[in-house]
Amino acid sequence: MYSISENTFVYGERGRGGELFTPSFGLNLGYDISRQIGFRLSFAYGKNPGATNNRQTSSGGFYPYQYQSVNFFADGMLSLSKAGEEGFNTRLYGGIGLGYSFGFTESGHPWQAGYVTTQNLAPGFRFGVIAEYLFSFGLGIFADLCGEAYADNFNGLKPTDEDFNNYKGYPGFPFDLRAPLSLGVLYRF
Repeated sequence: MYSISENTFVYGERGRGGELFTPSFGLNLGYDISRQIGFRLSFAYGKNPGATNNRQTSSGGFYPYQYQSVNFFADGMLSLSKAGEEGFNTRLYGGIGLGYSFGFTESGHPWQAGYVTTQNLAPGFRFGVIAEYLFSFGLGIFADLCGEAYADNFNGLKPTDEDFNNYKGYPGFPFDLRAPLSLGVLYRF
C-alpha cells in the first residue's frame, strides 16, 4: 500500500519516498446477490509510515515514525461483466469502514512527539476496482486497486488550528489517505 498523511512530503524531500510503500495483508469474504451485484466484508492489517512536522523545528530534521493498523470495511460491488463465470471480470466497489491504529514508534521530534496519539479509531470510506480471472474449477486470481480515506486522526496526528495558521507543511486535507494494491487468490463456492 502507499500512505499519504500530514508531513509525508518530507519522505520525498529526503529521498526516502519509497518508504511510503509498505506491505499489508487482508482477507475478503463476499456474496454475489446476482451476476452484477454483490457485497463483501474486508479485514486488513498493515504497517504504516508517518512523520511529525519538520517545519516546526529550527533544524528542519526528519522525524519519521511507524504504526500498525487493522481495518474493517463493508463494500457494495458492481460487476461490469458476469461475475462467477469463467474468464475475466472487472468489478467496481465502494464501502464504509473503520480503521484502528496502534503500536506507534517514537519519532524523535524534540517536542511534537507528544502530539502523536498512540491508539486511534478512525471512520473511513473507500472506492476501488478489481480485475479478476476465474478458472473453470472455481479458483482464480485478482488485482484490487483501492483508494481509502480515514478521519484525520488515523496516523496519530490531527493538526490544530494553530498548526494550519502558523506553520508550513500541513496540506490542510482533512483525511489520511492510503492506496492499497492487493494481489491474491480467490475461490468461488
